[in-house]
Amino acid sequence: MNVLDILGEYLTEKGYDGLCMPDYGDGCGCVVGDLVPCGDISLDCEAAYRYDCWNCAKKDTGGGCPLLLFEDHDVLYSPRKDYCQPDYKEAME
Repeated sequence: MNVLDILGEYLTEKGYDGLCMPDYGDGCGCVVGDLVPCGDISLDCEAAYRYDCWNCAKKDTGGGCPLLLFEDHDVLYSPRKDYCQPDYKEAME
């Protein structure tokens, strides 16, 4: 068991989905099971919740989702559980 395994277990036990660097925008985040794919963990990484933007109806409304800084990204990570309220119901219809 290595440090990333221990970190992954901790994140899962606490209800988090992965890690993010909030000051970097929504362009940096990783999920438990594939932590730190960049190979460069930072002291600025924080426990995070993952939001699946590709399936959210808000992404395709008008100017797009104001929380999603990079249109080509399909996920959003945030240390705040209340950061996003995805609308999956409309997107599935």
